[in-house]
Amino acid sequence: MIKKLWEKFVVWRYIKSGLCMGDMHSYSYMGESVGPDWDKIHAKWKARYIKLGYHPLTNEQWQLAGGYGEEYKTYIRIKKIY
Repeated sequence: MIKKLWEKFVVWRYIKSGLCMGDMHSYSYMGESVGPDWDKIHAKWKARYIKLGYHPLTNEQWQLAGGYGEEYKTYIRIKKIY
């Protein structure tokens, strides 16, 4: 039960940080961003997401999703094939 809750939390934080990072990068042409370092935050949650066995989205996919509203949900929770 706790493992499933932890997994849901990690996936939720991974998505949230990915969308924020993508939004930040989509507006980077306007100058330096102010606020949290979303690259660092996303890297932390991405590592935990990968540790759960999922294939991560690319930075370009996050930029399209966070900055431009592109669909991303079909790419979430895809297990890695070894």
